[in-house]
Amino acid sequence: MKTGHSRRAEGGSSGITALSLLNAALLGYLAWQQHRTDGCPGYHQVPFLPINDLTVALAGAGTSLVFAIFTCFLLRMKVVRYGMLILAGVAAGFGSFLQTCQFLFGRILCYPCLAATMCFYLIFCLLLYNLVLRPAWPRFKMMENTASATVTER
Repeated sequence: MKTGHSRRAEGGSSGITALSLLNAALLGYLAWQQHRTDGCPGYHQVPFLPINDLTVALAGAGTSLVFAIFTCFLLRMKVVRYGMLILAGVAAGFGSFLQTCQFLFGRILCYPCLAATMCFYLIFCLLLYNLVLRPAWPRFKMMENTASATVTER
């Protein structure tokens, strides 16, 4: 028997899965392109990163595939749901770090990398809404109604 919370969490999973697969395809294409050519021109301008751009693109594609697989099969497990939320936040933050470094050191903006970072932010926002904000909203409304009822009684 499904509980209301698991139904709520599964409601946005198709959007997260689609966005994750789109991001994995984009990052897979970037990895293939970086393998064929010299790679992302903005990434090579950052002097202190110890890993190459192909590794970053493959790690991002793998992370996106993990999101897609977990939202399809394991979203009912509470540990997995909140682990995905944390992983999405870390991926979005790392993407922002890379974009900032590319812009500050190389004065260049890689648009496919920016699109992948934006996908990670959208995944994070969808997970945050489905796992934290949506379940908490009825409790917030109930507290608001209770507070307004006590104010009108006075």
